[in-house]
Amino acid sequence: MVFGKKKKQTPAAPVFLILDSSHAPLKRFDAVALPLHRNVVLEKSVEFFQDPNPCAIHEGAVRMRMLGELEAYLKGKGTVPLSAMPDSLRRYLELGEDAVFIALLEDGMTNPV
Repeated sequence: MVFGKKKKQTPAAPVFLILDSSHAPLKRFDAVALPLHRNVVLEKSVEFFQDPNPCAIHEGAVRMRMLGELEAYLKGKGTVPLSAMPDSLRRYLELGEDAVFIALLEDGMTNPV
């Protein structure tokens, strides 16, 4: 009997939790569903690909890079006030006026640390 190599477990995709001023959850977003400002996606497409009208592949790559930057900033920080985020990252997010805090739920967490 021959056994194959054990597959590496893929880490869970990050989940972003948006909270109001009393830390009550407003919305949970899988990374790919986090609302990003379209105009910022287009700006970044020009910056990365010199492409003001990105195809789906370029737009997806830009979104993934933006999400990666947000994830890297939030990783290990727990709940972060949106006002405390660098403007360069906060401007990526298209959230409602009720949104005051953001948290990255890592590796199956259900609540931010």
